[in-house]
Amino acid sequence: MSLLAVEVALQAKVRSLGYTVMPENVPFDQDTQTTPFIEVYSLPNTNDELHKNGRAEYLGIYQLSIYTDPNKGRGESLGIIDAINSAFYAGSEINSGDTKIIIDGISYSQGVNDGNHYRNNVSINYRVFTGI
Repeated sequence: MSLLAVEVALQAKVRSLGYTVMPENVPFDQDTQTTPFIEVYSLPNTNDELHKNGRAEYLGIYQLSIYTDPNKGRGESLGIIDAINSAFYAGSEINSGDTKIIIDGISYSQGVNDGNHYRNNVSINYRVFTGI
């Protein structure tokens, strides 16, 4: 399994929603970035290797931070969360070569004002199977 392959597959799925995506470790000026945009992160220390029936299983969390205009109320951010829910529903699969990503579910935080933006965090819990 390649962590990069998992990252690329998850990020491609987020990009397919049509919003601007700001990847981890790519500098940008958050204060001047046009909303809405989504920052994406792979949370550290969340991959645990499990072995079952000769195949490897890894657990992980893909974190999305959704930034919207605070003057538009919650509607814009909730619409984006709905789109994420539809794309990453529990049990859905993303296949990349010999790697299968299965979405276990998502959760989201209460929105907060963050500088010039309104922000919601969405956590996508997934498991990756290799050697399938």
